[in-house]
Amino acid sequence: MASRGEESNSGPYTDKFETVLRAEYDAILDRRRALGVDASKDVGSGKPDSVAKGDPAWLFGVALSGGGIRSASLCLGALQALDQYKLIPRIDYLSTVSGGGYIGSAMIADMTRQELAPAKNGKRKRPDFPFASGDDVRDNALVGHIRDNSRFLAPRGFQDITLSIGILMRGWMVNVLLLLTLILPLATFVILTNPTTDHLGHSIVLDVANWLFGDDWGKQGWAASLRSLVANPFVLSRSMMVVLAIWLVVWGLRRSYTDSYAFARKGERLEQDSRWAKGGRTLLLVTAGLFLIEIQPKIILWLIEVTSPKAGHRQTTMETLKALITAAGAIVTATAAFRGILISWLQKALNSPGIGHQLRGYLARAAFLALGLALPLLIYGFFLLITIWGIKIFSPITIWGFDVSWLFGRDSGYAYGPAWLTADNRVLFTILVISMALFLAARTFVVRYLADDLAPGRLSGFFGAMRHDYSGSVVIKVLLLVACSAIFAVAARMAKGVWQHDESTVLLNYLAISAIVTMVAFNFTENANGLHRLYRDRLRQAFLLGGSEDQADIALDALGAMAPYLLINGTLNVRRARDAGQTADPPKRSVLVRAIRWVGAKVAAAIRLRAWWGGPDIILPGHHRPIAPPPAVQVHSLPEADPSKRGRNAEFFLFSKHFVGSTSTGYASSTAMAKAEGQLDLAAAAAISGAAISSSMGRTSLGLLGPTLALLNLRLGFWLPNPSGIALGKRPSRRSWEDILRLYLLAEATGQLRSDSSRVYITDGGHIDNIGLYQLLKRRCKLIIVVDAEADAGMNFGAFTDVQRFARIDLGVRISLDWRPVRDAALARDANRTKIVPPESDLHLRHFAVGKILYENDPVEGILVYVKASVTGDEPDYVLDYERRYPLFPHESTSDQLFSEEQMEAYRALGFHAMRVALRERPHTAEIKAEDSAQASLVALLKMRLGNQGQEIR
Repeated sequence: MASRGEESNSGPYTDKFETVLRAEYDAILDRRRALGVDASKDVGSGKPDSVAKGDPAWLFGVALSGGGIRSASLCLGALQALDQYKLIPRIDYLSTVSGGGYIGSAMIADMTRQELAPAKNGKRKRPDFPFASGDDVRDNALVGHIRDNSRFLAPRGFQDITLSIGILMRGWMVNVLLLLTLILPLATFVILTNPTTDHLGHSIVLDVANWLFGDDWGKQGWAASLRSLVANPFVLSRSMMVVLAIWLVVWGLRRSYTDSYAFARKGERLEQDSRWAKGGRTLLLVTAGLFLIEIQPKIILWLIEVTSPKAGHRQTTMETLKALITAAGAIVTATAAFRGILISWLQKALNSPGIGHQLRGYLARAAFLALGLALPLLIYGFFLLITIWGIKIFSPITIWGFDVSWLFGRDSGYAYGPAWLTADNRVLFTILVISMALFLAARTFVVRYLADDLAPGRLSGFFGAMRHDYSGSVVIKVLLLVACSAIFAVAARMAKGVWQHDESTVLLNYLAISAIVTMVAFNFTENANGLHRLYRDRLRQAFLLGGSEDQADIALDALGAMAPYLLINGTLNVRRARDAGQTADPPKRSVLVRAIRWVGAKVAAAIRLRAWWGGPDIILPGHHRPIAPPPAVQVHSLPEADPSKRGRNAEFFLFSKHFVGSTSTGYASSTAMAKAEGQLDLAAAAAISGAAISSSMGRTSLGLLGPTLALLNLRLGFWLPNPSGIALGKRPSRRSWEDILRLYLLAEATGQLRSDSSRVYITDGGHIDNIGLYQLLKRRCKLIIVVDAEADAGMNFGAFTDVQRFARIDLGVRISLDWRPVRDAALARDANRTKIVPPESDLHLRHFAVGKILYENDPVEGILVYVKASVTGDEPDYVLDYERRYPLFPHESTSDQLFSEEQMEAYRALGFHAMRVALRERPHTAEIKAEDSAQASLVALLKMRLGNQGQEIR
């Protein structure tokens, strides 16, 4: 067995799946030799395997589907049946997803420990099957431990539930701080340009003009029209609309010109790639952005007027916020309470053309839409609230020069803001500045001296990314924004040449609060406050995956060499396509440099100086353009296919003994990945593979529910270092903003997920392949058994049909398997569960279906045995009794992860029974139907190829 820390023979990184496959094949061949498995010969199957010389023949893979503890229980029984047939040593690949990964990882972990113990003394021992009791009469120690922890999410009941709620609330608090880093600066900018309600009615441009030219300018003549134009609250967005209109007209003229003259079309770019198209898009986005900014003062002014009536009781904004919270809470609670009914309405609407079902479906969609909008609207209401706190109400009513606003029930000054925030002193500002200095000093001491970490901090990394990715252009933009903001702040606080001290104090308080909140939030990491760690540790303890009960952690690269080769399936979430050629693009020059070079190039072209002005670089006469030096590091060319462009929003992601990665990211060695991400081990990989709840769930589109789940911290996914970057220590030439600023929660909530970011978001493998079959087909396994325990009450085989489509498109693999008899038998059983089916009935053969796998350019067909969670009536009495009392069995909701002993045993026994029936020898008699005879022949052929002819369960 390879020692931990040993790199794979192929190096720390590869973008070629053939390299990954070669390492796996070598490991399988070594395992076969160690266990004495001989699958290289024709064992009476009619023809030898068609694999290349040196590759393992008759590859046998077992896939365990997702489904939480339900799937783990059923797959446990199926594995025990395979052991009764003596097939566990023959398994080459064990491909697991989610709940199947619980039990599959537990099996491999125990076999690894069995192998490690004698290895310390220089001996090599063949590991035993961990879940065997010899005769299936009683549980052994490991199965008993798993059964004792079948309520693994809350093994100690109320105590663990409250602990989980506490961890969830910790995430909420962190998310609140992260939200404040966005809300507070926006609110501060609104207050900076609108210190009083008087400013909410006109544009900040008017304040700047008054500051520069005096308050009396534009009182008469043509200047009055200019003043009226400048005072309009939407002057910026209107001006940008004019610019956009001119741009579109000129663009139309240019397009007409190029269409009229053939020589003008030479070298023309595609319409969508032209600078005119990109410029029009930019102007459109800027116009929309300016409108959203300029509409906020109008909304705030309206809210103040609504909540501050002229007479009578004045409703405060706090009362308004309470109303918003109550409404949002009612929507969330109602939708959560009736989620089962709403989901059933949606399912019936999809399957029934009736008007009633369709109307209920629309109602359910409306409820989920309201649930998705409730939290964002609440956040927006909170933004309005903290903005109103810092705006001084300036609406005096004077009689003979005296302010008599109070006679009309109107408040003035900072009527909404708390006193500690709006007091006209610098106490709060001073305290905040001192707190920031102390926080920085404490953090530096902890990181540099206690943690002994001398690496550049995140702030240094941020400025480094600015220099590397944007070459200072962002710095210039930030400086321009700061300069404009300073001008706006001064101009807005000069009333008739008098500086308003109280307004500047409130602004400084907002700036200081924004700075300290941002500084604290900048130290939160992407994985520390999610639910992944709790979930992982629960799985680690319940299924003995290492790191608990005096057991060492089990690294992926330390998995046992004599155990089946474990493939843990995850999903790479990709919601945004990477730009073509992005990894080769140079960093952008600053705006000023690009403007000068652009003007120079245009002037040179106009006076025919192309001979010495080549474009981006100035070449003087008699000089030659220098040849660019070769890049220091060779950039690996990744495949062009992008999951987001295909509409999948997801890609198959792999965790294994040798490699971690996917087609889009390439594959890093498990050793290198563990060095880059210290939390990654067997338990972490199993937890990531079972991260069923997340704001981004692969092909399962959540729409507006995504941000809600992210902000409520209902997220089990994991941000993993990108395999394409960690091994070589390289970065993409230009990264996105959420990647540079490490705004991973924002990227997760808004769907800005890319396969070329420095970190990628990995969730449940079931979000793209819930049965684990795809990876076995990709490895061209000729003999495959799938154990499908997903919740599929309608017996639609959705996960299987998805994989069929993926396999044909991606791999050129076709599967011929008729699963409809299994569906018909299960639905007939649901319709009448009291009907007694004779033991000799062929309905009892409907736990499974058998089909053929047709690989591209391969004359030898593979065999697929598909075992489905279903009841036919010949199961043990206690299984049928459980079915009678719980009609949803064996498709109870995956949200139920707190299994009782009876519940777990019912699923385990069903899995054992279904697998036993699938592999049982059946005589060829005239009574057997044609399709059953064909299935029996394929099962017999599979067993012969496995070298297990005639092996029966006693």
